[in-house]
Amino acid sequence: MPTHQAFTPEKVAAIKADIALGLTHKAIGARHQIHPSSVSKINRGIIGKRALPPAVPASSMLRPRGGSKYTGLVPQIHALREQKYSVKEISQKLNIPTGAVNYHLYKRPNTSSSEGALPNGHINKHVATGIAYAETERFVAVLAQRLGVPADFLRSRLSELLGRSPIRGASGPAN
Repeated sequence: MPTHQAFTPEKVAAIKADIALGLTHKAIGARHQIHPSSVSKINRGIIGKRALPPAVPASSMLRPRGGSKYTGLVPQIHALREQKYSVKEISQKLNIPTGAVNYHLYKRPNTSSSEGALPNGHINKHVATGIAYAETERFVAVLAQRLGVPADFLRSRLSELLGRSPIRGASGPAN
């Protein structure tokens, strides 16, 4: 049974006629493919005074996400800032909240987290560690293939091959 449905005046009249015949709400609901509680609501007059509009998702009523409703004023905000206006003066001049002015003047650049680089140009240490680990594994696999030695053997002897422990701060055999 559909959960959201517009009841046209004709459909309401047909359901009321079935109610007048003495059919049960369950039978009427099955006949018209609606829930018996909807039949009850029509019988009590909650539904049927006027045709209800079709259901609309609540998300369609909201403002689209992203940005701000003041994004059209961004060039003016920056132009006024270059003319040495304060944030408060800009907000008064453009008739917008000071928070909106601050947001557009000082927001961080949009960077995706998959790039690994932070807005200040540094690389996240966890991303860097993962890259280093992957490159080391790739190097061990290539070296094992060229030397004809099992990769597990090279991996176990990695600290000896490097001349130090691959883990920072740990002491290992040094040459």
